[in-house]
Amino acid sequence: DTPLYREMYRLSVESMHLSRMSLTNWLEKGSTHFCGLIGYLKNTCLEKDSIVNCDETWCRVKREGCYKKKYIWCLVNKLSKVVIYCYEDGSRGRDALKRILGDSQVKALQSDGYNVYMYLDDHMVDIEHLCCMAHARAKFKYAFEQGGDKDAAFILELIGELYKLEREYEEGGLSPGQIRLCRNNLKTKEIIIKLRGKLDVLLRTVIRPAAS
Repeated sequence: DTPLYREMYRLSVESMHLSRMSLTNWLEKGSTHFCGLIGYLKNTCLEKDSIVNCDETWCRVKREGCYKKKYIWCLVNKLSKVVIYCYEDGSRGRDALKRILGDSQVKALQSDGYNVYMYLDDHMVDIEHLCCMAHARAKFKYAFEQGGDKDAAFILELIGELYKLEREYEEGGLSPGQIRLCRNNLKTKEIIIKLRGKLDVLLRTVIRPAAS
């Protein structure tokens, strides 16, 4: 935040001379309008039956004379073209996510694999939790690069086929409705069935530690 005296100096450089009280009143009235606008944007972003993308990232915040690592959340509603940031006192915990979502009735929320989002699966049964394919792919990419895992290579190949189809939809200029139909066609389902089959096999496989 910019201190009041610095803002007064900046305005004086621009040949705008006003009292400290006037500037304080402007800021107070402006903050009231901004709070209303932020509330409207958040309600629009989380309107009923919306599909929302959610993520969080760290930021440096000055507290008690020193900088501390805090977190800020980002919500994106592509259909409404709204992006809203929520600070929630810098928390990255489950309670912060609960406060952000409140009693909203969004249809689905897409996120990465951060375990706090598991709260959606355990408690908010009316919100469909969508996991990010790019984040899931990154795990298998790491496994393949580190150890040349053949199963990881197979899964990466299948995900690559899905990405190839998505590029074709984009390059073909298809509408969202047409893309949805394509994503549910037989070709896509065959890839998903192969992917699910491999993942089910891996989940059933128990890796026993070697005998010492």
